[in-house]
Amino acid sequence: MALTPQQKIALCTADLERCDDLLRTFWHEDSRREVQARRKALIKICEQEAELFGMEFLYPDEPVHPRYSKL
Repeated sequence: MALTPQQKIALCTADLERCDDLLRTFWHEDSRREVQARRKALIKICEQEAELFGMEFLYPDEPVHPRYSKL
């Protein structure tokens, strides 16, 4: 069964939240780079789906590195 654009955006947003959770905890740059690449791809998908409705997809910037989160 095909997903509607709203369902795709909801799934991508949930996956984006998981990516953000991982970025808040990962210290190693290689791991962070992989998650950042997935995050960028998900944002692109959400933006494309939102364009079908003439909407703008806004999502917060990625979380800071754990080393700098307490500063």
